[in-house]
Amino acid sequence: MASGLEVGTLVGYIAGAGLVTLLTFVIGDQAMVDWGWRIPFFIAAPLGLIGFYFRNHLDETPAFEAMHQSIDEGKQTSLKEIFGDHWKPLLVCTGIVIFYNTMSYMVLTYMPSYLSEQLGYSQTKGLFLILIVMIIMIPLVLAAGYWSDRIGRNRIIKGSLIGAIVLSIPAFMLVQNGSIYGAFFGLLILGCLLSSLQGSLPATLPSLFFTKVRYGSLALTYNIAASLFGGTTPLIVAWLVNRTGNNMLPAYYLMAICFLGIIIVALFVKETAGRSLRGSERS
Repeated sequence: MASGLEVGTLVGYIAGAGLVTLLTFVIGDQAMVDWGWRIPFFIAAPLGLIGFYFRNHLDETPAFEAMHQSIDEGKQTSLKEIFGDHWKPLLVCTGIVIFYNTMSYMVLTYMPSYLSEQLGYSQTKGLFLILIVMIIMIPLVLAAGYWSDRIGRNRIIKGSLIGAIVLSIPAFMLVQNGSIYGAFFGLLILGCLLSSLQGSLPATLPSLFFTKVRYGSLALTYNIAASLFGGTTPLIVAWLVNRTGNNMLPAYYLMAICFLGIIIVALFVKETAGRSLRGSERS
């Protein structure tokens, strides 16, 4: 069921990309740059209130409720305790978030600009290709979540990382071959690999931490790592391509990050499929 989290993310991406594509087609590229970019923000603003309502009406997990009732009232987990006693899962989680968000930002955020700036596609056509790929990804994410519960999350994650190492160069070669169909199938390969991570990692990350520190630890590692490494991926890759003139550098960058991911998952991530989330620490 955790894969539904990333389905929601994809639906948001699809809605955003679809709106931008439609606006760009209707009002033109220049008008979109001049003033049209404000329209999606005005439309999205009320959605924050809806998300806030849903978040405040979600039930907590049984493990958290039991822990909350057993501890002294007003006692909070400190940052000192999180960093001092749980530094190892913090580092592991940071590594996982780095390779996951690098691939996510590479495929969903950077590739439209790569298609237009490096390969000469119009912005509308580039966004449209990514839009179709994201729609196809939705059932793939759910399938990856289903199979990760049955054959193991680590197998799905490792398979995706190995696939990225092996197929990144062929995928980017397809994207660059000058045919819109080749570009689509190259993007689809990358999207399928990303779908495997999106279907398995939402259940893997919370399992790294004990109940007492799960929210704080995951919030810290995910947001910091995603901001510093995932969010900067398009900027870094675009700079490398412009600096070297090598359009294959995004593939090499992705392969290097996924190679580090293989090491992290193989050595430091235990299989948790079919098991309950970690409760309290042993005394």
